[in-house]
Amino acid sequence: AYFATNGMASLMNAFNKASLMTERRPWIRKRLLALALAFLIIFALTAGMTIFTIAGITIDYLKETTGIKSSFWAILLKIARWLIIFAIYFFTVSCIYKFGPSNSNKWKLFSPGASMATILAILTFSIFTFYINHFGAYNKLYGSIGTLIVIMLWIYLNTLILLLGYELNAAIALSKQTIVIAKPRIFNSFKRED
Repeated sequence: AYFATNGMASLMNAFNKASLMTERRPWIRKRLLALALAFLIIFALTAGMTIFTIAGITIDYLKETTGIKSSFWAILLKIARWLIIFAIYFFTVSCIYKFGPSNSNKWKLFSPGASMATILAILTFSIFTFYINHFGAYNKLYGSIGTLIVIMLWIYLNTLILLLGYELNAAIALSKQTIVIAKPRIFNSFKRED
């Protein structure tokens, strides 16, 4: 739990830097929030994997019992599986973006950055799964440490996606602020007097 909170606390610091905020929360409150967000991620990953697995087993069962390779129910279950995973990931990312930065009142729960991060994460997951299933011989080359390498790479990619989505939110928020350009005083002193 300590390493998970370290990772989440680092992500929260990156969020603060991206949105030009200073950390105003006490250390213990920040750690407890990091722990809660880490558990939210663990819960979302567990729920997503469970739904993905159960839907896959159900689809295989329907294919075997009906004898039709692409039945209506199998296609409907595939679509429902991806929609549920999208909703879980979107809600998780939205909560991280809402409660992660120091000033959580500034951000809405659902944002364009969360949408972009969710779409990119699901695309990355799909491409990553396809690569591992069809081309990845990491297990033959590295042995059991290969699985750890793949998991670390997947975590790294998802962290980059989270930061990219938050940067989009921060850029949108900064562009909405009014910018006042003050006229320098030095130009006023060079006025000609007739």
